Amino acid sequence: MTYLIKAHPEDFIVEEVLLHQPEGTGEVFWIQFEKRNLTTMDVIAHLLGKTPLERKDIGIAGLKDKIGITRQWLTIYRSKLEICGGESAFLSLLSEKVKILNTQRGKNVLRIGGNAGNRFKIRVRNINAALTSKTQGEIQQQLLNNVAKIKKIGFPNAFWHQRFWKKMKNFREAREIIHTHTSEHSTSHTLHHRFSLQAYPSGRFNEYVMTRREKGRLVLEGDIMVDRYQAAYCCEPRVQWGEKAPTAETAFPTWPMLGYDLLLAPEGSKARIRENQLLELASFGEKEKESCKKLHLMGYRRPLWVDVPDIEVNIEGDDAVCTFSLPTGSYATVVLGFILAGIDDKSLKENKLDIPRINMSRL
Repeated sequence: MTYLIKAHPEDFIVEEVLLHQPEGTGEVFWIQFEKRNLTTMDVIAHLLGKTPLERKDIGIAGLKDKIGITRQWLTIYRSKLEICGGESAFLSLLSEKVKILNTQRGKNVLRIGGNAGNRFKIRVRNINAALTSKTQGEIQQQLLNNVAKIKKIGFPNAFWHQRFWKKMKNFREAREIIHTHTSEHSTSHTLHHRFSLQAYPSGRFNEYVMTRREKGRLVLEGDIMVDRYQAAYCCEPRVQWGEKAPTAETAFPTWPMLGYDLLLAPEGSKARIRENQLLELASFGEKEKESCKKLHLMGYRRPLWVDVPDIEVNIEGDDAVCTFSLPTGSYATVVLGFILAGIDDKSLKENKLDIPRINMSRL
């Protein structure tokens, strides 16, 4: 028997953490809702299908998992509520798909990336019955050791399988488009198309972040750093080498997500040498940058690791219950893979908790 995640909706609970709470007054209606086994876009599609609203009229901070119980907020201007029949009619329509938890007034609408992060409670079923030679005591000790390591050095800020699809399909297709871009290739601005193209820089990032993980919290001379509150990306880093001597304890080193308008480490620094090696191994030059510009694929910096200071794991019968908080842009399934590392490799892969790799030559 292998251990299981997401066997029931109650096994995967996510709660959105806002950057700022609604003010209590204003022209924007805020609604907190709970959904079960629905994507965020399923909920929005339901609203758009039964009202005159357009997608831009509904504000959200992020897309949440389908399988599980997730709690998040949406926003809509009061003027837009009127064309839906008012607040009561809108809430009634929304209640057909989700549970309404709270409503507030605010002055601003939510935008993608506008939340601070998410809190997770994940139940791993049958952890003590996994196909392993370890005893229950050894399994529990392995879990404790893994959690202690994550608390000490964080976890690699890698991308999960959903970014790449089966057998790295999205990565291979995006690489082909970027390296052979001609006018017949699509330059669609749809969310799905942009998401698929991001598989290319994401795959390159994953390979490097796992290689650098072997050296722990290593900071190279010249690394572009961000503070611990920026876990998704940065275009204008707050700290650079030489300004106030950042360390791995006070800030995170970042690595380039390939695209046009790349921000690279200072010329001649150790970090820049490594970045140039990445560009050479990826055959990423001016032609590829121009392709990315036509495809609206902008380069940015992503932190190499993330801290999880509140991570906890408790054993309940044959199950392990994991709780932790993550900043926006990081994957709970990646953290879960490191919590469960070394217990049962078969279960790890069957639950897609391993890190997708592209087998690029080591940097």
